Amino acid sequence: MADDKCTCATCGAQFKPVKGKRNIYCEMACYRIAQRAGNYKRGSRLIHSCTHCGSEVVGVSKARRRNGEKAEKVFCNRNCYDAHRAAEVDRVYGHCKNCSAPLSRRTVTGSNATFCSMDCRVDFKRAKPKNCISCGCWFTPIKWHSNAKRMTTASDAKTCSSECFIRCISENEERKKKISAAFTGENHPNWIGGSAMKNRGFRGSEWPKARKKALERDKYTCLKCGITEEEHREKLNRGLEVNHIRPFWQFNGDNQKANKLSNLETLCRSCHQLTEWEYRRTHAMQKVLPFG
Repeated sequence: MADDKCTCATCGAQFKPVKGKRNIYCEMACYRIAQRAGNYKRGSRLIHSCTHCGSEVVGVSKARRRNGEKAEKVFCNRNCYDAHRAAEVDRVYGHCKNCSAPLSRRTVTGSNATFCSMDCRVDFKRAKPKNCISCGCWFTPIKWHSNAKRMTTASDAKTCSSECFIRCISENEERKKKISAAFTGENHPNWIGGSAMKNRGFRGSEWPKARKKALERDKYTCLKCGITEEEHREKLNRGLEVNHIRPFWQFNGDNQKANKLSNLETLCRSCHQLTEWEYRRTHAMQKVLPFG
């Protein structure tokens, strides 16, 4: 084997093989010629695809980001890299919000710009006339700030005045339905439970007697404001009410315990509502509901 000759892949000359080498080229000059011509590929099994032209790139990628991390994009030569960069700079990623002009890294700075120029930004923020949705008049949506003594654009304004705004609210049936749906059931701020409150109007068979005892004990007088039964009927055309200090629905159907005289108090209509609101405000209603 020592007498065998190898043929140079560049010049075709015969040379004596060297132990431990691949013996493809006879000398370093032929190796450099093959490198510049692109005929030599390193003995690596890693194969990449050029990001720009899609040609095969063999070997370990030396592409790095500015922070030193390995880059995902691989190119076969400098020309492909420059062509790809030029295409990225000219790529349109959006349109100006004011004039709809195409936005790219060549026309504006950065990739998050929404306007093509400062003039377009200023023109977009400038108040533009529109029709009032209530009376139909042509108006410019601006707002006067008395503290700063200046006017600003109110681009979200849909009515020309507060009177038109109130009229639009009171006459817009679709808006009323939308608000009603948004505050139905558990979305309402006074929501205190569903199934546990279905039968809250029924206080048990002993409720009339317990109510009468509470009224007699309190001498038919509101314990909060002191209004009497006669004054309450004259004012609201209804008698005084009896409130459960601890809400009735928390007793889980134990009517006798809920209607104990110690758990009842006589209140007028106004004080009754205020007491219930105060209880809801100071208690986590959803946590104390009896489920199961």
